[in-house]
Amino acid sequence: MALPLIKVNSATGSDTEASGAGPATAVYGSTGVSAADGLTVDLSADTPDLSGVATDGSAVLFFNDTTAGQRNFAKITDVNDGTKVVTVANAVQASQTKGWAIGGKRASIGSSSSKKLFDENGSAGDTQAGWIVEMESGHAENIAARLDVRVLGSITAGRFILRGASDAATRPVITLSGSGDFVPRVDYQTYQDFDITGGASYAIIGAAVIESYLGLKITCGNGIQNPGGSSQIIGCEISGGGNGIQGTLQGAQILGNYIHGLTGDGINYNGTISGLEIYGNVIYDCGGDGIDLTQGRIDSYGSCRIMQNVLDLCDGDGIKYSGLSASMANLIVMNNSVSNAGVYGVDLVDAGADTIEINAYRPTFLNNNTYGSGTANFRLGDGTTGDGTINVGDSHIDPDYTSVVGEDFTSSALADLGFPQTMPNL
Repeated sequence: MALPLIKVNSATGSDTEASGAGPATAVYGSTGVSAADGLTVDLSADTPDLSGVATDGSAVLFFNDTTAGQRNFAKITDVNDGTKVVTVANAVQASQTKGWAIGGKRASIGSSSSKKLFDENGSAGDTQAGWIVEMESGHAENIAARLDVRVLGSITAGRFILRGASDAATRPVITLSGSGDFVPRVDYQTYQDFDITGGASYAIIGAAVIESYLGLKITCGNGIQNPGGSSQIIGCEISGGGNGIQGTLQGAQILGNYIHGLTGDGINYNGTISGLEIYGNVIYDCGGDGIDLTQGRIDSYGSCRIMQNVLDLCDGDGIKYSGLSASMANLIVMNNSVSNAGVYGVDLVDAGADTIEINAYRPTFLNNNTYGSGTANFRLGDGTTGDGTINVGDSHIDPDYTSVVGEDFTSSALADLGFPQTMPNL
């Protein structure tokens, strides 16, 4: 059984005469009459041609019901073109006469009727696991109120996905203002390939769930706040706000992002953050630290891996780690290029992080390149500066990136040392 892909286009869509999934040209009318059980809707008063409506689960009926708590979008499972009756998988309001539509394109994700896809007065909206909402090329929309996203169903049916079209010549743009932001409320959601801009305080606020953020471009407020444990943030560009990515939960993967032009930290995690992986990111021109981690665990299972990142021109430290000495047993900081930090290139903040303790718990500081830090390239928690015996293979070479203005962070100076030739993704 197929699942719906709901298309959205602000220029060519309609929020009253389209459902977004079904025939490319919508069929619609003013007189859809639901049965007593809400599972069949009689459209015969409008005499529509239903011959092009699929029954494999890919088409959706929009039942234009403004009543709070009532379903607006329902997957179609059967069509009788002779009697003009459609059957839906989930009941709409029983024994009601409403306007209706099947197919075409929606005009928005944030209008009062479209928001019912995602949230219904604090409970799950009409979308279900495996559904996709796709904004087409050039889609542009202003959202001034929080968009909570709650989805019915199990991951066995697939993730819910909100995305820009992969072939978009002009990426979709969501402009946030006032209290507008995205808040995923249940697990297994993906946000992909669109831009979020505007003056809102936050772009995305996680709610302790498992999400994926792929190829987003965020230029407002704090970028991604509190992503859930085991979340993924991959190939995004985050700029123009306070902190880029800020979290408290373990297990996140932060891979291949371009984070720049912030007033705060590039990446800031404070909590029980075992299993945090930060790989292959470019973090440039931040008013705070490039990466600032405070480990809440007090045992030796607080693993964090910081590898193959480029950090340049952060006003605070390049990489800062705070946590009791035992928590460093599985800390790996390897193959990063940290240049022009305002204070320390790599900074171990906890007072117990002296040479004796570090030699006991053996964190890995290997083959990093720290250069041009304002105070020192490397500092232990007891205030000792310099490489000492734990920061192995530090090169201290000016990376001389090809063009930071041109967003080209390749470095011929570091190529022979095995450093990644990292490029921003967007």
